Amino acid sequence: MNVNTPITEQMLSFVICGVIIGILYEPLRILRQLVKHKNILTGIEDTLFFALCGFLLFGLSMNVGNGQFRLLYLISACIGAFAYYFTLGKIVRLIYSLLIKSISKIIRFILKPIKKILGIIVLKIKRLFVGLYEKFRKSGQKSFSHLKNSTEMLYNKLCIKKERSKENDIRVKIKAKVKK
Repeated sequence: MNVNTPITEQMLSFVICGVIIGILYEPLRILRQLVKHKNILTGIEDTLFFALCGFLLFGLSMNVGNGQFRLLYLISACIGAFAYYFTLGKIVRLIYSLLIKSISKIIRFILKPIKKILGIIVLKIKRLFVGLYEKFRKSGQKSFSHLKNSTEMLYNKLCIKKERSKENDIRVKIKAKVKK
């Protein structure tokens, strides 16, 4: 378009651009509906999206407005985005939310028997390992039953005695055990 393009056509171009911006924002909303986001990630996504919108509006103003960017262009784009959001956007969001709920119910229905089968397998494996643990624990207790308690152990005829000091830390004193 050139300089002689009527202002109404320029405004209409930016209103259509605003509708396109609203349509481009839908995948971000759907993604946020499917996957929970933290605030920082949402901020980054929105910043990148609005940077893309800025480039889109600037490019359109260079083409339509012959290198001039007017506040009217920005207002027209906002009108287009709001018009999409409050009219067609509501219908699209409703369709997508119903579609997402239906797909999630179908996936849960398919995964329910698989989850039960995996639960049974995990339970059997758990019982196997618990049984093995009990068996080795009992046999381990039998094999260590002939050993002395740690407080009665003697190494190299030394007696290890633990005493508490005033600072409540444990100090080990080693005394030579003398046979009489």
